[in-house]
Amino acid sequence: MLPWLRERGARIMFLSGEAGEGKTSFLRHLMWYSADTHRVIEVKYLAASPSVPAQAFWDAIHGLRSPISETPTPVLLVCDITAPPTTGQEAAIASFLIDFLSADYEDEQITIVLAGRPPWVNAIRRRTVAKSEMINLASLNPGELSHFQSMIRHAYTDLSAAVDNVELQALYPNLQRFVSANGPMAVDTGDRSPSVLVTFLKAVYGDHFHFRLVEECTAMSPADQGAYIQVCMATIAAGGIPERILRRLCEYADLDSRSQLDPWTRDVHNDHMARHAVIAQTVIEESGLHAQIRDCMRTLLQEAPISADADWLLFKILDAISVWEPIAASGKPRLSPNQIRGIAREVLFDGSADFARTSISRSVDPGELIRYSRVLYALLPEEPGNSKATLYLLNQNRQALLRASTIAVDGPTVESISYYLGKAEYLMSKIGGDASASSREIVKRLREFVGREWCGADFYVDLLGHCVKSRSGMSESPEAWDESEVFELYRTAEMAYQYMVSSGVDHPGLFARYMSFRVRKIYGDLSPELRRSVFETGWRLSVELGYPDGGVGIAFDQELAAVGNEVKEFREDLLHEIIGTARRGKQSAAIRLANLVRGDDGKRRAALDAVQALSRTDLSEAASALLSHSVAILLDPMDPQRAEELRQACKSYRGAICNRDAWLDWGDYWRQAARQLLPLDRVAGEEALKDWQRTRARLEK
Repeated sequence: MLPWLRERGARIMFLSGEAGEGKTSFLRHLMWYSADTHRVIEVKYLAASPSVPAQAFWDAIHGLRSPISETPTPVLLVCDITAPPTTGQEAAIASFLIDFLSADYEDEQITIVLAGRPPWVNAIRRRTVAKSEMINLASLNPGELSHFQSMIRHAYTDLSAAVDNVELQALYPNLQRFVSANGPMAVDTGDRSPSVLVTFLKAVYGDHFHFRLVEECTAMSPADQGAYIQVCMATIAAGGIPERILRRLCEYADLDSRSQLDPWTRDVHNDHMARHAVIAQTVIEESGLHAQIRDCMRTLLQEAPISADADWLLFKILDAISVWEPIAASGKPRLSPNQIRGIAREVLFDGSADFARTSISRSVDPGELIRYSRVLYALLPEEPGNSKATLYLLNQNRQALLRASTIAVDGPTVESISYYLGKAEYLMSKIGGDASASSREIVKRLREFVGREWCGADFYVDLLGHCVKSRSGMSESPEAWDESEVFELYRTAEMAYQYMVSSGVDHPGLFARYMSFRVRKIYGDLSPELRRSVFETGWRLSVELGYPDGGVGIAFDQELAAVGNEVKEFREDLLHEIIGTARRGKQSAAIRLANLVRGDDGKRRAALDAVQALSRTDLSEAASALLSHSVAILLDPMDPQRAEELRQACKSYRGAICNRDAWLDWGDYWRQAARQLLPLDRVAGEEALKDWQRTRARLEK
């Protein structure tokens, strides 16, 4: 990382990671180790005002202008985004970054590092892609694990000298085993993707570490419990809660004692926060303190009419709840995200009059009203019924948008209000049983907005959903659709998906739904020429958006292959582009390129260089098979390595092809590899062909 910093001039780096993955620790180490070579400045992220984060950057930059012109010492500006930025904050920070990358700073060695959770940094980076780089933290290696283990071992030794061993064992039941392990200790977390913090909490406290965190909370007095819940909710939503608000909300709590890491902390700005966002979320999900969580929101709701601070914090909490995902620290949480959203709906409905007056009538910012309406919409249950609470939230959503429409003057804002109003009215009509609400008509209307700057991931997810519904309607009355309209439907869905992916959405369910819609239906609905046009649109758009989609690129190449040799060179360029830039599908592109150029020695050499540059680590069985097979095809026929690559390919194909879909994708490649292996290693080739035949018999029954 440090060599990277030393080689660059004016650059921006986005560090993306979920809570507990070690972003803050990484930034601290980065600042510490770069202090000898850089002038290091930490810009504090303050969530309370849209203008403050950008202004803090500008103040730091302007203070450095004179020294930079006199000395070559490079500068590192670091900002840890600890809470979800509002739309205004995203725009303000992005505006600063764009200005920073102007010609005035080209030759100056200033590097800006912004860290945060993926949706937060993706939202800012989308506006400032030029000269920026996105990185993620790799898993801890054995050396780093040993380092952390050594640090904990020293702390344990010091603690053992001051605390009775029985008491120490009761506090940290797993700690002695952890520090006594020889070498890096492998901790089985039981989670699908545990954060670093969760891993070490389990190492020290044991697998049920969340019980210890809950015990901390439930052992307090009711007043202190309420304050702790407020602190935890505020930490997740806004990075912390100012003392002036917390004292007003929790006047009977012992804030001075509790904020001495017992169990939360307070910084130099008098903001109270949990020890970590993962700890805060674990307490909320596992404590079972439904009443205290409800009281937390209700107290803020009661304060909102007389306090803009409380109104702002309540909005931030509702915003966080609307996109809440469990951290899986204990498997299935006692309080699920849907239950937390249910508590929020209940509280809002109970206090509807005050909330409407303070949060809608008070606002004069159409962007803020749009954000407020989106939060209310996201709080709706997954299957909205006609309950009073649901209808209330929808009505509030609509009122906020109608007020925004009376204030907004610029075109993009008016367009976005039109979209969100239509979305609310569509849902209200569905709840009311109005069958006239047509996804087909909605797709036509939303298609006009595709590519607009205001369109976020939610817009494209919504558009893709209506495309899927329209396709279902097409099956019921195909005579009502002409081919041009079917083509526009598929092209719109392709565009919606590519924009959705480029917005940072990572939702396996959506991906599966899209692939089923695109691949399994499109071949029966469109001519080859129109299919080719749909896939070309998707590939080119994904490249333009900076997220080259190898899957759609390969689908485009499959359509081109049917055209014939006149597009052979175009296909070669396309496959080279997929191998060099795509996020996925590189190995599939490699095998297609290998078969395409294998008869041309000059092109075969260039293709081999491109394929051999691909990493062979952390590959699936299928990707490993395709890569080994590609290399074998491209190697010189007399190269002894060719037989080994083919043996490895056949072995990996056998492991990868376990169902009919996999057989349809890779079965022919497996047979090709087995036949190519026969003249080089007859025994292995014959065995590979037998394996292929047995698998075909099993899967084609």
